[in-house]
Amino acid sequence: MADSEVVRILRDLIRFDTSNPPGNERPAVDYLAAILKDEGVPFEIVEPLPRRANIVARLKGDASKPPLLLSAHLDVVPALEGWDHPPFAAEVHDGCVWGRGAVDMKHMAAQSLVALLQIKRKGLRLKRDLIFAGVADEEAGGQAGAGYLVDHRPELIKAEFCMTEVGGIATPIGDTVIVPVQVAQKGYCWFTMRARGEAGHGSKPKKDTAIEKLAAAVHKLSTRPLDYRLTSTAAKFLKTVVAAHSGASKVALKGLFYGKTADMALKALPKERREVFNAMLHDTAAVTGLAAGVKVNVIPNVAEAQVDGRYLPDTNEKRFLAQVQKIVGPDIELTPFDGAPGLDQNHESELWDVIERVVKRHVPGCTVAPNMITGMTDAKDYARIGIKTYGFSPVLLKKGESFAELYHAPNERISISGLEAGSVWLNEVVEQFCAA
Repeated sequence: MADSEVVRILRDLIRFDTSNPPGNERPAVDYLAAILKDEGVPFEIVEPLPRRANIVARLKGDASKPPLLLSAHLDVVPALEGWDHPPFAAEVHDGCVWGRGAVDMKHMAAQSLVALLQIKRKGLRLKRDLIFAGVADEEAGGQAGAGYLVDHRPELIKAEFCMTEVGGIATPIGDTVIVPVQVAQKGYCWFTMRARGEAGHGSKPKKDTAIEKLAAAVHKLSTRPLDYRLTSTAAKFLKTVVAAHSGASKVALKGLFYGKTADMALKALPKERREVFNAMLHDTAAVTGLAAGVKVNVIPNVAEAQVDGRYLPDTNEKRFLAQVQKIVGPDIELTPFDGAPGLDQNHESELWDVIERVVKRHVPGCTVAPNMITGMTDAKDYARIGIKTYGFSPVLLKKGESFAELYHAPNERISISGLEAGSVWLNEVVEQFCAA
């Protein structure tokens, strides 16, 4: 059986290895450009660095309403070991397309392109311009992607609303289905944690070396939780999740609403949910890299760790680093090298109403819920020019089907049935929101 258009485009995109670093999104952009050219859709390629390309296409409306932007990043994280099927072959097994980017987030690139092409082929009159942006570099902060477009070419992507990752994933829970839509995300602060000590010969061990100091700081940071806080969007989502449960699960989830009971409640949850809710309710700091030493018989005078810090959107980088400093002690140097503030938006809008109406028509009885994700997306950059962004890259999941845990993991895959259902939803949302 031949692939549907959205499946074919997704499989083609996965076969381009756009692992970041180094990115190399240009071949994927050229592929999209060829499709757009064949369909007669105007586009522009923006390449701020060699091979780091973005593509922006636009269907013109009558300008009675401001534009809608569909945005998807084309880069992916590297594919480490542990795959059952080759990560860039886009093979189909067990009713799923397997490969790096299937979930994060080339499926949305394929869905967005198809939505735009469907509008063009129908010849619909639009009250809004419809913009599609396939962007670079999201996995490394977006400086060559959405961030670059916002800073240097905002006229290409300026819109009233945007739809991008992470959300629209219809997830069966108990006897109901919850469809979270991202309206909030944590801020991030990537920083170096540095310890200093006296250098010397490895044959004469010293106390309080740089490595010992750093090891102690890493242990403290890994074992002492940062502040608990329940933000407004997290509270709305948590209420939806509680309502879908009963019995002991409901009791445990209710405990997450209060700082005094949150730790005990988290321990009662399954590991995957525990990790998600812990990150949703706390600032976090994960040590992701270590560096020290130049030779086996030399005690180094400097030891460093790289840390991925994430803070809730009700605080800022300065207060977040003050928390970390209090835990690791005053002798540890903290040097931020990248970051962006968090984002928390009121979910209510004309676009939200359309999303909710379309999804509920396809999944009767479901709940469409505003959500805060614990990672970051290009929404952080679009917000800087006033674009209200929703995480809505829809997929219909079957009960027990893997999805959220496949982000950045081996064996990333997406079910064909779920992908195609989500594509229909996105097409309908775009058409209802943009058509005159």
